[in-house]
Amino acid sequence: MYYICMPCTLSVISNHLFIDISPSSSEKDITFWLRNEVCLSEDIFKKYDSILSELDGLTLYDYDVENIKSFIKDTGFPIGTGRKILAFRDKKFNGISNGLIKLTSQEISDFVKETINTKDENVEQLIKGERNRWIRVLQLQR
Repeated sequence: MYYICMPCTLSVISNHLFIDISPSSSEKDITFWLRNEVCLSEDIFKKYDSILSELDGLTLYDYDVENIKSFIKDTGFPIGTGRKILAFRDKKFNGISNGLIKLTSQEISDFVKETINTKDENVEQLIKGERNRWIRVLQLQR
């Protein structure tokens, strides 16, 4: 799922495509990044809407792992959410245990097929269609 909001860019680390943000990223860019790269839940967005809608790149880059307590205090986020946001920002996933982070889109497709353990043509089409849809979104934004 990759969509580019300028000045967001994409980078590849260990075969994973990342949406990059910077101190110059707008509130809209950061919100999109939080939804699509960090994958914060809708519950988090509902609960912290006023904070998340005003979070821009400059503000986000004012915090680092060393002052995580300030980030948590200022935002009111749970500690795990704060750590996750900063880990994705810095692309340092030590302590975050999700093997899917490092997979390519094809590996994720294979994982889904294996997990649901089916050879169903409809499932194949769904996975292929979803992957192609996001490729088109990426191409449209270039």
